[in-house]
Amino acid sequence: MSNNNDAHRVYTDAITAQLGERVTNLGRRQTDLESGVRSGFKNIHTAVTSLANETRASIAALSSNLAERNKPQWQALA
Repeated sequence: MSNNNDAHRVYTDAITAQLGERVTNLGRRQTDLESGVRSGFKNIHTAVTSLANETRASIAALSSNLAERNKPQWQALA
């Protein structure tokens, strides 16, 4: 309920005003939580993507190393 009408509410008694304030605060906290969770998941996605790319690069380098080792050493045979 975070629209322009929040500042212009008129309450008939203190209990209703208190309840309205609580509901407004809960709505704001929900919105803040939602943006925080989205940001957290975006950070996790970035970290997992980075980890996957590093793993792929490491496996590719290891594969190249092993392929070089398996080549016959013609200089040693001559």
